[in-house]
Amino acid sequence: MKRMPAMPTLNWKPILNDLEKERAVLLIGPDFIPHTGVSVAADFHAHLVEQLADDATHFFARDGLFLFDTAVSKMDAQTEAEAFYKGLPTDEEIFIPIAELPFPLVISVNPDLALPQFFSKRQLNFQFDYFSTKDKATPGNITKPSAASPLIYNLCGSIEDYQSLVLDFDDMFELLKNLLGDFGVPKAVNDMLVNATTYIFIGFQFDKWYTQLLLRYLNKNRDRFSNVNKNYATKTVVNDEDAKDFFQQQFNLTIYGGDYQFLHELHTEYAAFKKIRPLFNPISDRAALVRRLVQFNNIEGALERLEEYSADLPASDRDEVTIYKSNYYAWLTESRNRETSQENLDIKIARVRKGILDLTPKLSQQ
Repeated sequence: MKRMPAMPTLNWKPILNDLEKERAVLLIGPDFIPHTGVSVAADFHAHLVEQLADDATHFFARDGLFLFDTAVSKMDAQTEAEAFYKGLPTDEEIFIPIAELPFPLVISVNPDLALPQFFSKRQLNFQFDYFSTKDKATPGNITKPSAASPLIYNLCGSIEDYQSLVLDFDDMFELLKNLLGDFGVPKAVNDMLVNATTYIFIGFQFDKWYTQLLLRYLNKNRDRFSNVNKNYATKTVVNDEDAKDFFQQQFNLTIYGGDYQFLHELHTEYAAFKKIRPLFNPISDRAALVRRLVQFNNIEGALERLEEYSADLPASDRDEVTIYKSNYYAWLTESRNRETSQENLDIKIARVRKGILDLTPKLSQQ
């Protein structure tokens, strides 16, 4: 039996202090997602072969990226990505420490929505946005991330916006070009990265060339990771021992074994240090979907779903749906015509958002 490497002895106090002061950022890599092959990208390639039998799609396993011979092949892959990621099994146990610890910012390089869906289902207040080199149909309305209103930010797009996905070398080039040029990322994200002093990485392969460029982007304090910052990596792959030593020195990384042990131990340590945020019991899938649409700033979509599910609601509450919908369209008209002050507009849309969220727990599971 292969002997597991001993976990390094850590001084937890600086990490706990940074968590308390909202200076710790969690970064989720590709290997965070469960996969049966060498990577989740390899599993996606197998899915495409099975679903499309397309000879115009080529996969480079070393980089986890595709090459598409035709625009149609790429569009087919973009479409299949949503079904693939939604069909992946999820272990919600690993989401619990993420949700209960006071990370103000969680950055994922995966396009899936499992984590925000978990937050929605547990009725947690949060924000969501994603990066795209293309124009987004619903621009994010992000405020300063905090422990009370954390931001989940998908750096490599969202499965619900096909044009935002990073699948091939062109997509990766455009992503890195924009990131390294400081284009397109919300100021709130940049500011949080500048002020962070603890970075926790889960599921990264540090010997990938694009991972190293992402590291260069993510460390916005100075040209390289310094001893001022405390950087911890778990469920992390570095295949070469010399490379491992290099990354530990270059990026001041403490590589903390495999799996998710670091997160669970951090959760235990913080629970003994400060009171953690309790999770509510899960709500229905319908309720979680409506909440997620609100938190994704898609108020119109949330109202449409709420209206569709209105048979679940008590009769008195069905009239409320109609009222909120009327108030939303009145707000939309006033906003477009600039008929009132921004402060009044913000108050009106906040009331609509709150009204929708207050109704969601009443939606039954169907």
